[in-house]
Amino acid sequence: PPPPAANQAPTARFDAPVGAVAGQPVVFDGRASSDPEGSALRFTWQFGDGSAGGTAQVAHLYPAAGTYTARLLVQDADGATADVSRSVTVLAAPVAARSVSVAGRVTGIDGLPLAGVAVDGRVAAGRASFDEALLFTHRGLSGPAVLQASSCWREGEAIVVDLARGADAEAALRAARAAEGRIAPRTALARLLPERLARFVEAEAGLMGVMADQSNAMIARTAGLVHGWTLRPLGTEGYRTAEVTLGGVETDDLDARTMQAKGVPGLFFVGEVVDVTGWLGGYNFQWAWSSGWAAGQVA
Repeated sequence: PPPPAANQAPTARFDAPVGAVAGQPVVFDGRASSDPEGSALRFTWQFGDGSAGGTAQVAHLYPAAGTYTARLLVQDADGATADVSRSVTVLAAPVAARSVSVAGRVTGIDGLPLAGVAVDGRVAAGRASFDEALLFTHRGLSGPAVLQASSCWREGEAIVVDLARGADAEAALRAARAAEGRIAPRTALARLLPERLARFVEAEAGLMGVMADQSNAMIARTAGLVHGWTLRPLGTEGYRTAEVTLGGVETDDLDARTMQAKGVPGLFFVGEVVDVTGWLGGYNFQWAWSSGWAAGQVA
């Protein structure tokens, strides 16, 4: 009789988790097949951070941001194995959203007000983000980036602020720890941020001691705060200081060539009263003049 067919090694696969965040569990789902079908399989995970797991589906928590190599080994009852690896990118955990009142001064560590501190930052509200100057005032946050973002912000929503746009805070802090371990975290941060803001970030991140005392997780958390400071504003300054307003007459109800109401001949709407909002920088003035001119040609 012909010899029995040789047992083939099992096959294994898994998809790398997407959107993994440090400090939050992610699920690894291993899948495998064996020959003969139904043979018992043993799953072994190596997550790339020194820890391991032993079931087909397992939840794992990465302590710090970074890129890890996750590995799945599958072994059947005859000792044949399958081995597959995937790269997993883990993002820094965002700092919890907090409320910032525009009615009271923004204060840093030791009671030092942050009013007057300015940075080249990025402010994201909803799906829009704006790379402009950011200014701390006695009543909250202002500056071109905030004014731009306020048109996209809705009450109760959070905004995300990058305090050091274009920098790599995590790389800079790791380099400072390696080369100058005895300096204070605020000193290292002050190379990225104004001094008062550096002291504020040091306190917000809970950094104690010197740079040599900071773990990778603490550095990642601090970098997450620098580049992803999440705030939930309590409100705006209102009409008293507004530069543009949202809402107005629906554009679908107007003739775009004349600004005349489609349902009411002889009635025209122009400028701010129409539901058209532009960025800062003269766009709203241009809209007011252009729409007024269009209506004036026929009114």
